[in-house]
Amino acid sequence: MFKGLIIWTNILTKRLQGFILEAYVSNAFANKGRDDLIDKKELKRLIDKFKTCGPMLVALGDEVRQNILLKLADSGFEGINVTNLSAKTNLSRPAISHHLKVLKDSGWVVPLKKGTQIFYQLSLDSNLGMISSLIESIRKMEAAYAKDFAERNKE
Repeated sequence: MFKGLIIWTNILTKRLQGFILEAYVSNAFANKGRDDLIDKKELKRLIDKFKTCGPMLVALGDEVRQNILLKLADSGFEGINVTNLSAKTNLSRPAISHHLKVLKDSGWVVPLKKGTQIFYQLSLDSNLGMISSLIESIRKMEAAYAKDFAERNKE
C-alpha cells in the first residue's frame, strides 16, 4: 500500500506542476472574453490544499523516509524506537532522528512515550484524507479543463 502511494505521490507532484501551468496558460490566452475556466474561489481552495499537502508530499518524496515509513508500518501499532529503527535501516541515530522529525512535522508519524523511550507510529488517517481531498479537487479541475478543451476543438 505504502509503496504504491509513494510512487503515485512522486508522479502526481510532477504531473500537477505541468497541469496547473497548462491550465493557467490555457485560461489566460484561450478564454479571452469568457468566464474563467477555474472559479477563483475554487482555485483559492485548491491552492490552500496544495499548501496544506505540500509538506506531506515533500516528506514522501525522499527514499530514505519512504523506507522509514515502510519499517514503521512493519512494526505495527506498537511502534519502534530510534535505536531499533537505526538497526533496521543501517542509518545513524541522528539521521533517523532527522527524518523522523520531518515525518512527524508533516503528520505521517506520531511519537508515543513509553517510560524513558519514545516509540514512533504511523499516523495515516488525516494525511490520506487531505491528500484524497486534493486529488478530488484536481480531478474536478481536470474534468472542467478537458470539457473546455473539447468544446474549443469542436468549434
